[in-house]
Amino acid sequence: MTLPFDREDSRSVLVLGLGAWGASVAYAASQGVFARISPGAAAALALLAAIAAPAALVLDANLRQQARRASVAALSIALAGTLLAVLAGLGLMLRRHGLSFEAAVSGAYGVLAFFVGPVGLGLATALLQRITRSAPAKSPGASPAARQAARTSARGAGAAGA
Repeated sequence: MTLPFDREDSRSVLVLGLGAWGASVAYAASQGVFARISPGAAAALALLAAIAAPAALVLDANLRQQARRASVAALSIALAGTLLAVLAGLGLMLRRHGLSFEAAVSGAYGVLAFFVGPVGLGLATALLQRITRSAPAKSPGASPAARQAARTSARGAGAAGA
């Protein structure tokens, strides 16, 4: 007997994880947490966040499977929306603070560095995986089944004396 909680629902786990991550970053930004940490620590955290999202897609088979199920159009729209949010946030930051690392990782802009940007990198990784995996084979012999059939028929022809 299989219980309903014996299997992982990857889509729900992904949505819950992204929601918890986004809520945590938003709360930390609203409380000024990012403004209180040193620039070096902020850079390390931003780098960790930027690596974590794409790395999770590369390393986790369940996430890769979810990315394969998503359509290229849906991933493209989500990535475009994320990029627009990053560009809008950077535009506001540049207008108010100039090009400043401290501004980029503090306050409301910390949400860009610690959540929106990394999610965009994850979406870009998922889109690249989806595009490269869904590309059609260029020749009939490119598929494993066609190579197996070619080898089998060649052996049969040789054995028959042809």
